[in-house]
Amino acid sequence: EKDALIARQAAELNTGYYIISTEKDLKEKGILVEKGGFLGIGKTTRLADGFDTSPFLLADVATTERIAIAANVKDVKIISSHHPDSYRLVAQDDAHGTLEILDPREFWKLRYLVIVTK
Repeated sequence: EKDALIARQAAELNTGYYIISTEKDLKEKGILVEKGGFLGIGKTTRLADGFDTSPFLLADVATTERIAIAANVKDVKIISSHHPDSYRLVAQDDAHGTLEILDPREFWKLRYLVIVTK
């Protein structure tokens, strides 16, 4: 029983979560919200507080080096606050890209990755 608890806790510590979708879809799911601004000017899109994590995919933070993105990297925006030096976006072709994790320890300090595509 104790070993099972330790294994479960280790799995939780090694789990990251990510989602890749359009801004509209992520707002409909309650993951993104618009904040600030005045009369529609200056609003910023950010992660909602207490969002539902069920639509997220799981990533093993110890072994995940790349995340495939079915979109041109020019049309991709990372909403979550991952350190910019910890990853890079690499174009595969006009319709596909990859997020390469350069520094997993730094990157996964924030366990939730939110990628917006057009």
